[in-house]
Amino acid sequence: MTYRIEEPTLWNGSAPPSAHTQVQILQQVAGGPPGYRLRRIILTNFWLYEHQEFEIPHGRLFLAGDNRSGKSTVLTAAITLALDGDYHPERIDTFGKKEKRIDYYILGSTESNTPFTRDSRTSYIALEFEWCDMDHPPFASELRALWERGEYQRASFLTIGIAFHGNRNNANPITATRFLITDGKRLEYDIPTLVEGKDGLRACDLKTFKKTLAEHGQVFDSSHEYEQKVAQYLFNFANVSDFRRLIRQLLYLRQPNLNSVLSLEKVREFLDQSLPSIPADLIQHAATTLELMGSLQEEIERRKRAYGAVEKLHLAQQVVTVAKARIAACEYVHAQLQAQAAQNDIVRLKRNITRAEHEQERLQTRINDLEREQVELSGAISALEGSEGLQAARRLNEAHGVVTERAKDFTEKSEILQEATAHREQIEQDIDTQSDEFTQAHRQSIQLLTMMHDLADQVACWQLAADQLMAALEQMKRFSLDASTPDIQTRISSLLDVPLQERLEWLRTLRRLHQDIAQATTRLQTVQQQETQAYDEFDKVSRQFDSEREKMYVAQQDFTDRLDTLLDGSTWHPDFTDLHERAVQCWNESLPPQEKVAQIGTLIQAYEQAIGEVLEAIKISLRHIQQELASARRRQGEKSEAAKQARIAYERKLQEPEYTPYRSEHRQQARACLESQGIAALPLYMLIDFAPEIDSQSPLAGGIEYLLEDAGLLDALVVLDSDAVTADAILAQAGLSDCRLDISYLSNGHGSQEQQHIPALSPATGLLQ
Repeated sequence: MTYRIEEPTLWNGSAPPSAHTQVQILQQVAGGPPGYRLRRIILTNFWLYEHQEFEIPHGRLFLAGDNRSGKSTVLTAAITLALDGDYHPERIDTFGKKEKRIDYYILGSTESNTPFTRDSRTSYIALEFEWCDMDHPPFASELRALWERGEYQRASFLTIGIAFHGNRNNANPITATRFLITDGKRLEYDIPTLVEGKDGLRACDLKTFKKTLAEHGQVFDSSHEYEQKVAQYLFNFANVSDFRRLIRQLLYLRQPNLNSVLSLEKVREFLDQSLPSIPADLIQHAATTLELMGSLQEEIERRKRAYGAVEKLHLAQQVVTVAKARIAACEYVHAQLQAQAAQNDIVRLKRNITRAEHEQERLQTRINDLEREQVELSGAISALEGSEGLQAARRLNEAHGVVTERAKDFTEKSEILQEATAHREQIEQDIDTQSDEFTQAHRQSIQLLTMMHDLADQVACWQLAADQLMAALEQMKRFSLDASTPDIQTRISSLLDVPLQERLEWLRTLRRLHQDIAQATTRLQTVQQQETQAYDEFDKVSRQFDSEREKMYVAQQDFTDRLDTLLDGSTWHPDFTDLHERAVQCWNESLPPQEKVAQIGTLIQAYEQAIGEVLEAIKISLRHIQQELASARRRQGEKSEAAKQARIAYERKLQEPEYTPYRSEHRQQARACLESQGIAALPLYMLIDFAPEIDSQSPLAGGIEYLLEDAGLLDALVVLDSDAVTADAILAQAGLSDCRLDISYLSNGHGSQEQQHIPALSPATGLLQ
């Protein structure tokens, strides 16, 4: 799905926003997956990265770059190294091989394509997730409590990760600590992985980091506990096996050659694992229902096919009926056109007759008029009959009348001829059009009858109907416009006309097919159940093997630590360290499990033999130690008796009364005066104490004390430097200025010759502080 930012001018300037601003803008786009969404990938001192943060805007990231630029390394760090904390070689390599190890990414190597080396290094890999469902609180109880208090910003962030400490000189060079930050604090914003050092920024040491994390989350040394917490806090899985199945699916998806390792069977297995378990009775009921549905579906398909064939036959019958109707319509239209032409001829003739009658009436009227004129002109004509001009005019008039009558008759006959010619052309066009339509309908009828014959013969296996359709087809082929009445058979036999024995044979064949399908389905279900059981047993054995291997790793590590402690500084068995190195090399090699188990058995026997020799050496050393212990106990008795005598003398010394120097009355008054004003003042002898080397020489220490007493300084008052000016003013007002010990005044040479040696006591002033 593609999201588009609807406001491309958010920054209102010529310069585009920074990368961080763009990430924030994309993060606020609506949509995206709900729940936890990956926000940042943080890498510190991992591989060639000193410190790198990958922002994941809107939960999506597309990494593009050249080969060997680190894309697969980021993918390895994110999926699945930081999710389950497992850093075995086959988990680090995206191809599932064992060539790559975590040692290379932490301490480096000179044998790789990107060589680098470190003797000691601390690395951090972390994934920060943001909760994006504002309608529901997060899964973790700590974050849920923050959500309920209204602290949505803090409750939105959950960080998981793993910290590595590598030391190339150790037997086990890599130590891992897994952690979760569950109080909403964010790495690099609230909890830094880089701190200021002498040479600039450096990775925070693992001990300080663990101490900081103890206040903000949880720290785990075991990958099993880390898996459980990540499954619960991030995915809300009640069973850690679901989380492990998710990790296995992610391992498949991250492989570059996914098409070579992921088959249809693997996809089906992952889909089976992703679905919750179904009760057996429900599965049985579902299987029965599916079997019934399958048989019903087959029956429905069969009936659909039969219905489709019958429907096609019905449609063909309809087409034949329509074709016959069209033929009858053509004949009707042809007769109608002939009748219409005859009617038109009758109308035309009636019109001609009417016109002739009108002309006759007109001519009769004209004749009557002419007769009257003739009668009128008879006399004049009689008079003029004898003249030649009149005779010529009479003949001319007669000729003119004949010409006029002939011209009028010719005009009428020409009009009648033109109308007949136009009507004949129209009739010829209509006949051609009807002939074309008949030819097309005849061709379509032949095609439909041919298709119906094929359906009845091949699909429906309806031989009787096929024969009837073949006869109708032959009749249709012989039919033409020359035949006045078509003789076509239109009745098609129904399925009820099929003989009973033939129908029974069809039903028996159908029942046998259903039985074969049911048996095949049962065998297929049995094989699928066996396959599922085999997959479950293989998964169980794989988990058992992983658990035993993890226990062996823990036991071997514990055994190694104890042996390191036991052999530290001892020379009981010089070859024991070689056995330990062989054990470490055995676990680091990429060997099959069978060879590893054989090598472990051999090493266990060598360990037992070496431990027996060490125990024998320990017994010999124990006898020597017991002898030395008896001698030490005798010396201890003598020392105890001497200490007892010294303790008696010390207690006797403590019971003697402590010497209290003489205190002059005016200095006691000065101290009381200062205390009334809130100024603390103490005598010098309460603040000084002699160093041990002086205290051990009692005559010298006593001589110094007598010297101070003779000088009148032993009970002089000492005040804080901040109260010295106020104390001098109060004592001067009371007439007791000589009661305070002013070391600065004496050190400047204002005292007597005897008092000029007193500056050595100046530190006594600070004892009051």
